[in-house]
Amino acid sequence: MHTRCPHCDTCFRVTPEHLELAKGAVRCGRCFNTFNARDYLIESPKKEENDKEAPPPPGEEKKEAPTAHPLPQSEPEPTANDDSQRPDKNGDDNTPAASDHSLDVLHEIENRSMIDKRRSGRRTVVGLLIIVALTVTLIGQYLYANRASLAQSQDARPWLAMVCAVTGCDVPLPRAPKQIKLVDRDIRSHPQHDNALLVEAEMVNEAPFAQAYPTIKLTLLDITGKIISGRSFTPDEYLPKRIDQKKGMASNIKLKVALVLVDPGDEAVGFEFEFL
Repeated sequence: MHTRCPHCDTCFRVTPEHLELAKGAVRCGRCFNTFNARDYLIESPKKEENDKEAPPPPGEEKKEAPTAHPLPQSEPEPTANDDSQRPDKNGDDNTPAASDHSLDVLHEIENRSMIDKRRSGRRTVVGLLIIVALTVTLIGQYLYANRASLAQSQDARPWLAMVCAVTGCDVPLPRAPKQIKLVDRDIRSHPQHDNALLVEAEMVNEAPFAQAYPTIKLTLLDITGKIISGRSFTPDEYLPKRIDQKKGMASNIKLKVALVLVDPGDEAVGFEFEFL
């Protein structure tokens, strides 16, 4: 199947697929004229030229009829989006290029594809930022809810301190009551109150860090080791008001405390200290 350019009379081959691709619109490879190939279809450029050729008058030599320069059979079929069908700088290529409408459609598809890729990239970045924000939030909530237990770990305290710096919470002091040692103690009747005992004790924090002041549990025993009475003293009860509990019990510093409890009588012959 062939068609002829109505502007420059150039003939070239087309197929039904090419006509369906651009609805019959093609562009001449020689003069760049755009036309509907269906309106200018011919059977064969050679047959048409032979039909138009007339015998020369008597006495005159037969002149060669002009040719239509049909598309060579060895060249590839024209397509609507094949840039190789466009004419070169010298204008020697007679193959049809895609129509302007087809090119516009292809360009629009390419632009939409690029826009979709950019939007997809932005959605990916936003999604990653949301995941990071949620992860940080969950970690912060976990540290805040478990700050009392995490404060006992020296490795977790720096992270807990950062969370509290943002949320305004306090980092609890670590606790190591087993590293608090009783270095001296004395128990006797209270000099100012009847039926009361005065217990004086001296303790030291042997941990390499400051820790929270412990609760002191004092237990009185009889001669068989049976518990007669006992009491627990919180830091608010045995510490002087001048001591700042928030700073904690300093490392390797001796601390003297005085405890008062009810005298159970002569049955109490021993006592025990325990730090909680």
